[in-house]
Amino acid sequence: IKSKCYGCFNNTEEKLYPHIDFSENNYDLIYDNLVKFLKYYSNMGWKCPVELNGIDWANDEIAEKFLILLQNCSNKSNYNFPKKIIVDLDFRSFCTEEYDLNRKFRKRYEAFKKIGVNLFFNIHANGLYCDDNEYDELFYTQLLFWLNSFHIDTKSYKIISYIRPNNVKNWIKNYKWWIDKLGGNAFTHIQLIEEKSDKWTYENISDYLLFLKFQIEYLKDYYSEEEFIRLIYDKKQDIIFQNISLLENQYLNNVNKHNDCNFFKNLTIDLTTLNIVPCARINYEDFACAQYVSDDNNIIGIRAKNIPIVIYNTHLKQSCLPHCEMCPHIEFCSGHCFAESYNKCYDMLVPIREFCNLSKSKINFLIYYYDKINLINEELMEKLGCNSLYIKYIMKLANELKEI
Repeated sequence: IKSKCYGCFNNTEEKLYPHIDFSENNYDLIYDNLVKFLKYYSNMGWKCPVELNGIDWANDEIAEKFLILLQNCSNKSNYNFPKKIIVDLDFRSFCTEEYDLNRKFRKRYEAFKKIGVNLFFNIHANGLYCDDNEYDELFYTQLLFWLNSFHIDTKSYKIISYIRPNNVKNWIKNYKWWIDKLGGNAFTHIQLIEEKSDKWTYENISDYLLFLKFQIEYLKDYYSEEEFIRLIYDKKQDIIFQNISLLENQYLNNVNKHNDCNFFKNLTIDLTTLNIVPCARINYEDFACAQYVSDDNNIIGIRAKNIPIVIYNTHLKQSCLPHCEMCPHIEFCSGHCFAESYNKCYDMLVPIREFCNLSKSKINFLIYYYDKINLINEELMEKLGCNSLYIKYIMKLANELKEI
């Protein structure tokens, strides 16, 4: 599906998806395939959320057709349909010449809620001082107006902000700006993501560590000591969008990976082809795991296409990846982006070296700093329920860093 998510795609959609005409989406084909999939969804008895990327929610015709489809479903007692639809957008559509677009979105949100469907918005916006998409103050004025004036349910959105090598110097000022505009919601609703690219020089990494230090000190003053400790060890579930936690890599223990990598977490479908793909960014024909087979308006089966990719998805462990298996930081690492690695290195399994340097530097800094303020000790981690391997690694690194 066409997507103008500048955070993920960096304006390279045409290169990533050569089989799609990006000049104009075939919305009739997308809609017809979406209808087929929702029927299949219902027949399978699924209840999980559905995320729709690339659907033009500012387009009245598209949104209304989708709403009517779900309204018809809601009138059938034996028909399952998603109770939560995740809308992924960079909010650019809100900054058009249409004066009433905000009102339309609010009306649309209420209409979906009325039939039992909660819209959840993934909004891509880096902030006024770290914007690299040529947005101006009007863009952020409209964004903040929408979030604040319409009183959107606080559980219905999150803001995804990218910390990039080219904007990292401005992130302290940018962080203050977000706090000034959103207050406490800045801590619970903004997901900070480091760009997994090859542009992380040692100078950029140093600037990022300065931002981390500022962020830690700010949050340490904002939260109580108990809340802050739980935030450090990723145990405070209502605060999940921080980048200063010492993540516990449960993926090593064959549990769900702690980050949100769609490769392992979600079923991703290209609605232009009905291919099942590893993730939206590896939507190449060669990597399609399978394809839904349709007849008229129904999905009647699944055709396997690439079994090795399915095996990757099911059995691959980060601890077995090349360059990762002997790494002392593996217990805390969020892992690399397979799509980014493939698009940069033509190998999904090899992490980008510069981003790997950033990850190691970040982990070392966090452990060093938390140890310095006496928040790293075995008794505390055992009380929080951390696994023994995690405790072993963190204490070992903390002792090594004391000597540097």
